[in-house]
Amino acid sequence: MINKKVFDKFCDSYVSNLEHRDEAHLLSWEVQKNFQDNWDIEELDFAAMFDRSIHSNVSVRLWKRDGYFPKEMMLEFIGLDKEFSRSMFRDLFDENKDIDGRVRRFVYHCDIFLEELKKRQSQAAAHFHGDLFMPSLYLALRYPENYTTYSYGLFRAFMEKLEAKNLPIVDDVERYFKVMKVIQKLILQNDDLAPKLEEWIKEDIYYQSPSLFLAQDFEHYVLSC
Repeated sequence: MINKKVFDKFCDSYVSNLEHRDEAHLLSWEVQKNFQDNWDIEELDFAAMFDRSIHSNVSVRLWKRDGYFPKEMMLEFIGLDKEFSRSMFRDLFDENKDIDGRVRRFVYHCDIFLEELKKRQSQAAAHFHGDLFMPSLYLALRYPENYTTYSYGLFRAFMEKLEAKNLPIVDDVERYFKVMKVIQKLILQNDDLAPKLEEWIKEDIYYQSPSLFLAQDFEHYVLSC
């Protein structure tokens, strides 16, 4: 799958420098902790619950930047039809179903919502879920050990850096999640990682249990080298 010697070189460097990683890289763990503390799909006020769950006291850059506001759009969708929105998340989070089908249906339903929203307010031009980053973020927040945020461009570049064979040529979230689980397993084999990771995320604002965001942070480190 990847060149193990190349991986080992990057992994040793990553672990050696972990304590020097900027605190901005801990944002994902902070958001994950908040989501785990607040998410309740059965809550009557689904919009308020969603708003509390997708929240950070550190930074909102995961879901709000110039011209990019998927959280606001999802709240608009919930306002249009709370129960259908709730069912979208039930389907997305149903681990008994195929992952690719789940994310594709989620985006399809966002497309439907957007068309309805356009009928009511023409300035709604996008819902910002089509590149699969936000659906994968929801999954990562709900199931920390199984998912992390997806970007086709970053995935392909990461595989190139690790000199992988059979580079992805189209979106393939299922393969991405499988690869990242393998990467996570390999990283955790480094004996020096555990104490450094424990120290890095020791504050109680961060999610403390195993999280695939570790593999993603390694991905970002490799791409920065």
